[in-house]
Amino acid sequence: MRRFKLCFAMLLAVALCGANFAADCRAQTLYDGISGAEMQRIMQNMGFKTELTKDDAGDPLISSSDGNLNFQIFFYACTKDVCEAVQFYSGFTQAKNPSQSSINTWNTHNRFGRAYLDSEGNSRVEMDALATGGVSEQHFRNLLSTWKIVLNEFSKHIGW
Repeated sequence: MRRFKLCFAMLLAVALCGANFAADCRAQTLYDGISGAEMQRIMQNMGFKTELTKDDAGDPLISSSDGNLNFQIFFYACTKDVCEAVQFYSGFTQAKNPSQSSINTWNTHNRFGRAYLDSEGNSRVEMDALATGGVSEQHFRNLLSTWKIVLNEFSKHIGW
């Protein structure tokens, strides 16, 4: 009888755990695009200070920073402020810009974030991401965490 009670209790615990897991999944918002205001809320909840404006095309634009590293988030393929893609971007102007070879080395050895030199030789780093297909808020949190790493590692790479 004791063994039966133990097995029953274990089965009940598994059933309740599964029910709670399913409820958590149903309660989670899945995005098929993101607005500037939604991204701003997620960022602020992660401790970022943000400024939400519009770019020249009227799409959302977020300006923020990680320590002394400024960056922007551009939004693309927007319909009524809900956008299908975002681009994390940061530009660096230095007295001695990195060489094209240094930028190529970065691109060769880093999976996330692509770097380039603009027409004036200033270094830039970007990271694109889709925001469609039913992605969670955690997906955007992961993107922001990845971007922080990219931004910090790139700034070290170029001697910022």
